[in-house]
Amino acid sequence: MQAAIEDTGGAARELTPGRYVGAAGVEDDGEPLEEKMERLTAQLEAESAESARLEAAIWENLKGPQAARAALLEALAGEEI
Repeated sequence: MQAAIEDTGGAARELTPGRYVGAAGVEDDGEPLEEKMERLTAQLEAESAESARLEAAIWENLKGPQAARAALLEALAGEEI
């Protein structure tokens, strides 16, 4: 959706897109910012560690069948069933 030039005149020529096309409001979830940042940082660290573990397993799998089997068994040993 485009805003007409006339639509921007009353807004002192402010060109913030959300002003003319609409933007969804952000709902406060009630979680304090410091707690949210700690939680999200911990989640990011855990997901980064998992990513590194999976990348290492992939590279081992690319080395050959013997290395792939060993890497798979090692990866499965750390899994919770």
